[in-house]
Amino acid sequence: MPVHFAMSTHAELLAQSVESTKALVGRYLVGFDDQTALAQPTGLPNHVIWNLGHLALTMSRVTEKLDARPPDLACFSSGGSTPQAFGLESVAFGSQPSTPGQSCPSLARATEIFNESVDRLAGAVRNAGDARLQDTTPWGNGTTTLSMLIVRMVFHNGCHTGQMTDTRRALNMKSIFA
Repeated sequence: MPVHFAMSTHAELLAQSVESTKALVGRYLVGFDDQTALAQPTGLPNHVIWNLGHLALTMSRVTEKLDARPPDLACFSSGGSTPQAFGLESVAFGSQPSTPGQSCPSLARATEIFNESVDRLAGAVRNAGDARLQDTTPWGNGTTTLSMLIVRMVFHNGCHTGQMTDTRRALNMKSIFA
């Protein structure tokens, strides 16, 4: 039986799309632990905990464009990573993943930070409303509408989930579909 969602506004549709990534990403975290979540098999660009921090920071940067609030200091620090927070530069675009033994959040804490960033972005999208989402904003080397930037975040979360899938395969982990 098909599921029907009440989508009364463009903002609501985008907010629900962002929220859907929490469960979709979460499916691929099953079976990882604090050790395997830091594994970076040969040829792969990063590890699971870095992915979660990177996605959370990127969503936080988009949220900041919507509500002018910087990333949550309980989740991101201006210094290096700690057991409770990611260092801003440690998961920013172009950064290199931490190596085992370096301080970083646990898998549980990294997942919590990711989930909080999803919730914060979805809430900011809802509060922005349809008209505000048509405003343009700089991003990367160009400009885009806030609406398209939200779509890009959903895609970005999916791209990095693909990297987590590659890590699962490289570690011979059970399929999420098994």
